[in-house]
Amino acid sequence: MTATPRIVFFLVFFLALFRVMTVGAGELLERSFENLQLGMSAKAFLETVPSVEMRDEYLNLLPDERFFRVKEAARPKGVAQWTAHLYKERLYKISVEYAEGWFDDPAWDSMIRSGNQKYGTAPIDQRQLGEGLMQLARWEDDATVYIIRRQIKPRFQDKKLVKVSTVYITYLDKVLWNERQRAEGPLF
Repeated sequence: MTATPRIVFFLVFFLALFRVMTVGAGELLERSFENLQLGMSAKAFLETVPSVEMRDEYLNLLPDERFFRVKEAARPKGVAQWTAHLYKERLYKISVEYAEGWFDDPAWDSMIRSGNQKYGTAPIDQRQLGEGLMQLARWEDDATVYIIRRQIKPRFQDKKLVKVSTVYITYLDKVLWNERQRAEGPLF
């Protein structure tokens, strides 16, 4: 009979511990930007967004990799650059660069706060980058990596030194990304 209270105690303890460990784990990460969805086929991608395929040698693409730049007319307001990487005819990476100055400090803080509320708290990695500063938040689940990065640079405008920032967002399909990394092999 004395074993029963112990068993109940440990069951309650481990259930409570499990609950604490999962609180803040957040929902599944976003896998799309506008009308692009990670994992979509090349055919669906080409039918969805007007883009130009880039094949320049400096891109160092693998034989099964394709790189596209979304045409300016198809980009949402404030987006300076929007690119997509496909590996083996599947979309594995979406990169978005917002126009310089599009995000001020309150907008950046709001974006980070929103990510933390939805996906759990992510530490902000902050590093000096030349005269500027780079800040990065990264969320990850079993299927997706979601990265928000901001570069802050000093500039002179109207004879005053001001900080100007550019925000970058990256969505990665982990399975396709890892497969691509394995195909690339060791760098050295």
